[in-house]
Amino acid sequence: MIRRSLVFAIISLLICTSLLSSQPVTVLGHINPNHGTTQGISFAGCWGYVAPDGREYAILGTATGCAIIDITNGANPVEIGHIPGATSLWKEVKSYDHYAYVVSEGSQGLQIINLSNLPNSINLDTTITSLGGFSVMRSHTISIHDGYLYLNGTGSGMIIASLANPRSPQYLGRWTTRYVHDSYVRNDTIFAAAINDGRLDIINGRIKSNPTLIASIAYAGGGTHNVWTTKDRRYAVTTDEIGSTQKNLKVWNLQNLPAVSTTPDAQFSPVPTDIVHNVFIRGDNAYVAWYTAGLRVVNLSNPLIPADSGGYDTSVEPPGSYDGMWACYPYFPSGKIIGSDMQNGLWVFGFTGLAPRQSVSLLEPANLDTVQTSDSLLFRWTRAANMNADPHYYRVHVYGSGFDSTFRATDTVLIMRDFLRLTNGQTYRWRVYTCDDVNALASPDSFQFVFSSGPTLAVEEHLLPDEYSLSQNFPNPFNPVTTISFGLPVQLHVQLEVFDVTGELVAILVNSQLPAGYHSVVLDASRFSSGVYMYRLNAGKVSQTKKLLLTK
Repeated sequence: MIRRSLVFAIISLLICTSLLSSQPVTVLGHINPNHGTTQGISFAGCWGYVAPDGREYAILGTATGCAIIDITNGANPVEIGHIPGATSLWKEVKSYDHYAYVVSEGSQGLQIINLSNLPNSINLDTTITSLGGFSVMRSHTISIHDGYLYLNGTGSGMIIASLANPRSPQYLGRWTTRYVHDSYVRNDTIFAAAINDGRLDIINGRIKSNPTLIASIAYAGGGTHNVWTTKDRRYAVTTDEIGSTQKNLKVWNLQNLPAVSTTPDAQFSPVPTDIVHNVFIRGDNAYVAWYTAGLRVVNLSNPLIPADSGGYDTSVEPPGSYDGMWACYPYFPSGKIIGSDMQNGLWVFGFTGLAPRQSVSLLEPANLDTVQTSDSLLFRWTRAANMNADPHYYRVHVYGSGFDSTFRATDTVLIMRDFLRLTNGQTYRWRVYTCDDVNALASPDSFQFVFSSGPTLAVEEHLLPDEYSLSQNFPNPFNPVTTISFGLPVQLHVQLEVFDVTGELVAILVNSQLPAGYHSVVLDASRFSSGVYMYRLNAGKVSQTKKLLLTK
C-alpha cells in the first residue's frame, strides 16, 4: 500500500511539473522603474519598437513621462532613459519610423521622441501643441497606420495628420461626430470606440479631409473603450470598460455592412467580475490587458467561439477594480509580449502559441551573381513565419545606379519586370523586409548582383502575377514625370487614380478592362503643385494605395 501511494505521488508530481513547465503564458522578465506616482498610478500605456539592428524596446508611459526599456534580453530588461512629460495617470504611445509619439490627458501636447540613437541615448525631438489650428495639448489615445496619425479624444472626436515627414505631422482633417476614446485603422477604414455614446463607429477614412460614417454599432449599456479587428477584418472585437453592460470582450460581425446588429455575436470573459481594458490581435489570438486579471490570451480562430488560451495575473490590487494591467503589445518579431501594470511596471512574457519569426535569408540572385536577362528578374528568399498563424508580407528593396524601388510580395518570390530601368553592367543591391501593420524588419544581409541585358526570353505562363501588386512609382521624388507599375493575376476592370493630400481626385490614369500581366502608366504632373500625392489601384475587390512626392 505504501509503495502504491509512493508511486501515485511520484506520478502526480511528474504530471504537475509537466503542466507547470508547459504553461502557455510565462514570465520572462520584469522591471519596475521609479518615476513617481499620481493618484495611485505609476504606469500607463505601452508599445514596442524594433530598431534596424533587430534590438527590441518597450516604450512605457509613466506618471511623469515616458521610459524606453531594452527588452532584447527578455529576462533582463534595462531602462535606457526617461523623457519627462506631464504628471498624469494617462499616457499612451505608438511608434513609427524611428520615433515614438506620446500623448496624455495632462496637457503636454504630442511629444515626438527620437529613437535613432538607441541603445546609447534617446531625446525629445519636438512637441506639437496644435494641428490645423486645433489644440492637441490633450489627447486620450493615439493610433498610427500606413503613415497617418490619428489623435483620439482631442477635444471632440479625432484629428488626422500625415506622417510623410515623421518629425512634423501635417494636419489633414477631423472627425467630430462623436468623442473618440480609442481607434484602430485597417486600410482606409477607421474603427472608432465612442465610449461616451456606448457604440462603435465604423468610418470611411479614404478622404482624410472628410471622413464619413459607414455604420454605427450601438448596444444597450455600452461603454466601448477600444477595438481591434480579426486578421480577415470580418469581425470587430471591442472592450467595454464602463456602462451597465458586462465588462468583457464582444465580437461583432462586419460582413453585412452597413447593416449591423445591436447585440454581439459572441462574448468572452475569463472572470466575470474583472474589468477588461485593451485588446490587440495578432494572427488567431487576441492579447488582452484585463486590469486585475492581468494579461489574457483569447483564441479567435473561430471568432464566434472565443476560447481562453491562458494568461498571467500581474495585479496586486483586489479583483474587479480599475487597477492592474493597462496595455500589452504582442507584435515583437521575437514572439515576446510586453504588458504595463499600473502599479508595478513592465512585464515581459512568452506565449507558446506565438512562435518567433525567423530571419529572412536571401536566396536568388545570390550575392555577386551576374544576372543576364531581358525579360524578368526572379528574387527568392526564405519564409519568416507561418502566414496564416502570423500574418505578414514582404517588401523587396532593389537599388543601385539610377534605380531605387520597393516591391510588395505576400510570398517568398518576386518577379520584377520593370528591369528596363536597370543599366547594363551596373551593380545593384537587394534586401527583404518582413512587415506587418506595426513593424518592418530588414533581412540581416543585402546581396549584390550585376545586371547584364541578355537575349529575350520566352514569357512562361507561371511568370504571370500570382497576386495583385502596385509598385512604388519611379522616380520618386519626381519632376514632373513618373512611372507607375502594377500587376494583375487575371483580366478585369481597373481604375488607377491620383489624389492630393486632402483626398481630392486630381487624375484618372486608367479606367478600363486590362489583361492579366504587368502594366505601366506614365503620370505627367506638370500641372500639379509640389507636394505629397496618393495613387490608388482598384482592381475588382482589391484596393492598394501608395504615396508619391512631386518636387518642383
